[in-house]
Amino acid sequence: PDGVTGQVVVTQRCALAQPLLRYRLGDLAARVAGGCPCGRGLARLSPVQGRSRHVIRTPDGRVLYGMMVSTVVKPFQEVRRWQLRQVSSDGLRLLVVPSSTWRPDVGETIRRELTERFGPGLRFDVVPVDDIPLAPTGKLQTIVPLPDAPAPTS
Repeated sequence: PDGVTGQVVVTQRCALAQPLLRYRLGDLAARVAGGCPCGRGLARLSPVQGRSRHVIRTPDGRVLYGMMVSTVVKPFQEVRRWQLRQVSSDGLRLLVVPSSTWRPDVGETIRRELTERFGPGLRFDVVPVDDIPLAPTGKLQTIVPLPDAPAPTS
């Protein structure tokens, strides 16, 4: 349905040799209501909200995406980079690479805002670090779920 985040699945119709039917890209996005201003009649998608493997499922069944966490962390200029790691079913650790304007009280403010936005039932810790290693792909993985956590199917 419109506005609901799910996995992006595509079918390539112009491949003559072997079309890919219902190919899962691994991206998460939502269907956008209404037509495109250009006049095409095709469905529209929101910007990609994350990767299906890079989500955190909460004990009550909610799913946290990188874009959701970014809306809380991005306004803080005291944070250069961040990564949210799930350390237990209800425990989350936000690693932050601080900027030169970092103050200890900023971490507590971020923790409080994350708790207000995504609680109840989740415990957040904010930990300043010197660096956050890149994933094997060479990209920063902003969400790191528990290793055995299943990816959402919708």
